[in-house]
Amino acid sequence: MKKRVKVNLLKERGHTRSDGKNIVRSLFKHGAVETSFTRAKKLKSLVDRLINYGFKEELTGRRLINQKVAHLVTTNKILEYAKKLKGTKKSGFTSLKKVGFHRGDATLVARLTLIDYLPKVIVQAKTEVKEVKKQNVKKS
Repeated sequence: MKKRVKVNLLKERGHTRSDGKNIVRSLFKHGAVETSFTRAKKLKSLVDRLINYGFKEELTGRRLINQKVAHLVTTNKILEYAKKLKGTKKSGFTSLKKVGFHRGDATLVARLTLIDYLPKVIVQAKTEVKEVKKQNVKKS
């Protein structure tokens, strides 16, 4: 029986590794993710490390991030976020809050959010709504 086995989400094989990559992708797509508490704790340190890679030189940081995430759009989002925060702080880019429990197995659920992150999708949707309202007002 193995005891005190630590799990690193991006060093494990197969499903665990792809699960970690997918959660990081959706975190930078939506700005927040709900997952199990232990998985969120592991991802918090990983996301902080990825953003710190973005502070390095452009090509070096891009390669290091893409090596871990393996998704070009997410890599670009991480680099944009790092560029926006460069010089303000060195860590603490994510916040972790306990939300509740899973219904079936009573696993503790946590919400991992990026601090000062507004996805482009939300910004574009808000501007489109304003433009539609302006067009409706002009027609009336």
